[in-house]
Amino acid sequence: MARQERSHITRQRIVEAAAEVFARNGFAGTSLNDIGRASGMTKGALYFHFSAKEDMATAVQQQGGQRLRALAGQLASRELPLIQALIDMTHVLLRWLDEEPTLRASFRLARERGADDGPAGVYNGWLRLAVDLLARARTLGELHPGVREDSYTIIVVAIGVGLEGLACAGLPRARMTAALTAMWESLLPALVSDEFLGKLRAADP
Repeated sequence: MARQERSHITRQRIVEAAAEVFARNGFAGTSLNDIGRASGMTKGALYFHFSAKEDMATAVQQQGGQRLRALAGQLASRELPLIQALIDMTHVLLRWLDEEPTLRASFRLARERGADDGPAGVYNGWLRLAVDLLARARTLGELHPGVREDSYTIIVVAIGVGLEGLACAGLPRARMTAALTAMWESLLPALVSDEFLGKLRAADP
């Protein structure tokens, strides 16, 4: 195995271990020793790849943003309405908040670090991806003509923040999935044009 490849694998191992610890303890509650124990690395090995805990947190948030962008691209490439891609994206996000430490940590770190979320962070990434899907859906006639951009931007932010908050509070995923489905069932008639409404599925596939 090439040296560069080994370095990449080691760095990824540290990021995944850091995500586990950040998701559980938060930024302030996590130390380099915690990450070292979780990754099986010495502090010297950690410092070889990252200069500080802040850099590890940023790497976790960037990876969370990358995963969201990949998901959005995959869902939007299907031959389905773009609104369906957004609905499915929220359901996948809910599953990932339960199953994927990197996503859970990314949202928690963004909430705790505020402006440090940065342009590549998961909150900003979620907002841009979802608003872009809705803007493209509008050009395709999927939205009601009277729906304003600022109104659906608020909806998008509320969904992302709300899902993360409920997951952090420990609500059972089945209950959250049912609530998310019911929310979309209530929202879609006001958001989507009559032509597309019957083509959409509010539930998790």
